[in-house]
Amino acid sequence: AVVSFTTIVKAPARVLPRALLEQIDVVIANETEVLVLTGADEVGVHTASVACRPLLEAGVETVITTLGKEGALVTSGAGASRVPGFKVRAIDTTAAGDTFAGAVACSLAEGNDIETAVCFGNAAAALSATHQGAQISMPTREEVDALVKAG
Repeated sequence: AVVSFTTIVKAPARVLPRALLEQIDVVIANETEVLVLTGADEVGVHTASVACRPLLEAGVETVITTLGKEGALVTSGAGASRVPGFKVRAIDTTAAGDTFAGAVACSLAEGNDIETAVCFGNAAAALSATHQGAQISMPTREEVDALVKAG
């Protein structure tokens, strides 16, 4: 199961029971949500992998921490890897998290590995931030594919 904290569990963030965490393969959470989920003191580019350890110890296989323009950090039992974001002129980030989660789930469902899926999610989220509003800002598949290809 892929769980985006704000999409599936709903904000505001709150501690999740271990019995639920044991059933989750992938958690997608932003820095603030990771703070709440784990009780960590700090979450950022250099600290997210340590902050996510309690989720891994509770049975979650992979934690994807979204880092805004910095991209995302993928943390699992195998270690951590940062997937860079895409440089865009952001106008409104309202739908970026939901767009990211949907794009990651789509890419994983297509059989891609987690880093490829997160790259795809980063591209989709970046494109969504270039438009005002939520639903209207979500990019098409063609737009996301083009940004990923452009690098």
